Amino acid sequence: MMRKATKKYLWITTISVTLSAIATALFFIVHTTFDDLFRKIPPSGRSYTVTGTTPPPAEGWITFQPEKETFVLATPGVPECIVRELPLPRKQKTLLKEFRSSDGAITASISYVVLPSLLRGLHGDAVLKVAMKIVLRQHRDSVLIGQGKNLFKSLPALDYEYYFADREVMGTLILARDRIYGLEVNYPTSERKKASETFRRFIDSFEPELS
Repeated sequence: MMRKATKKYLWITTISVTLSAIATALFFIVHTTFDDLFRKIPPSGRSYTVTGTTPPPAEGWITFQPEKETFVLATPGVPECIVRELPLPRKQKTLLKEFRSSDGAITASISYVVLPSLLRGLHGDAVLKVAMKIVLRQHRDSVLIGQGKNLFKSLPALDYEYYFADREVMGTLILARDRIYGLEVNYPTSERKKASETFRRFIDSFEPELS
């Protein structure tokens, strides 16, 4: 009887030790996998919903309202205008207009496209998801860090952050009437704090025409 009890005790102990070893091994594998994953992604330093108070006015910033355009916003200096052809799904193309200016090593830009025919009739969230894919295609080695739905002054919006090479980008896509606007700041990782303030000031000043 004693031998049976001893054998049973040893059997239970062996199972307990084995399960403990398996649990430890799994923890190590998962922990290592996630460590490897996050080593490839620099810390973002922001949430994907634009929050916080607007920074005070900065020296060198102007109120920018380009002629024949339907928006106004504050920019760090007079922006350069760039117009280029943008490839779309189904072999379609459209024109993208961008206004870009710099604040030291930080580049702030606002761009827009008139809503292409293949996107009209889609729900706002679906339109912004397609636009997000097009944004990421602009840099072949871009890696998306995160994105999140938002509202910008009651308009559908999508906040995002990604990196490519040694630079990071934080931005917002906004659907206003028949246009998709993209507001971004592009910066080296060492300028993340200043870039967050630049982005906050930049986007808070944006006023698209809605009538």
